[in-house]
Amino acid sequence: MKIQTKVTLCTAALIGVMSCCLIAAVYYEVARSYYGHIQEELEVHLRVAEDQLERLGKPVQVKGGKLMAGSTVLNGDEAFVDRISALVGGNATVFEGETRVATNIRLPDGSRATGTKLTGPAQEAMFLRGENFRGNITIFGEPHLSAYNVLRNEEGDVIGALQVSANKKEYSRALNSILVQSFVISLMGIFLIGLLVFFSVRKLTHALEAAEQAVHHHSQSRREPVS
Repeated sequence: MKIQTKVTLCTAALIGVMSCCLIAAVYYEVARSYYGHIQEELEVHLRVAEDQLERLGKPVQVKGGKLMAGSTVLNGDEAFVDRISALVGGNATVFEGETRVATNIRLPDGSRATGTKLTGPAQEAMFLRGENFRGNITIFGEPHLSAYNVLRNEEGDVIGALQVSANKKEYSRALNSILVQSFVISLMGIFLIGLLVFFSVRKLTHALEAAEQAVHHHSQSRREPVS
């Protein structure tokens, strides 16, 4: 293998490794900032949801086996959760206890997940410790960024929860597009730099070879006997 080819391949490999490391670092920081911003937006969405709940009436209570806001029954109130989604996007759910009683979260068959139970860290935080919950969760196999606030009755008991969430897959597509674009740009850069190095090394090699031949010719000339 010629020296210019070796130098070119080594340079391209080094640049490739550095580019991959840089892309990975940038992707991590962009993803962290991106998802952090979405989580902050969910706080706004949750305040909107709570405002809409207050508009329905007070107090929030379980009466006759139904979750109520004032005189409004929340069980099966699809218009309420759909109105929240229309205002802020994403999904909204109302829980009576640990059961979804109004939601636009969908099951794999496309039906609403009404009647299903909450599980996992959000359930533990709210119904075991009485705390609100924020974070990444999986809902029926789909990754979501979510914000939950507990619902309490006038006695302060946790009787349910209000949730807003955003399907992480929708935002991951945008991030993956950034990653692919960065990778393609890096490949183009490696190719162009590789060509530049190849021709530069070839030019330098030719110059060195010419200098070597000139020195060799000069040495040969000095060894020849003078007639």
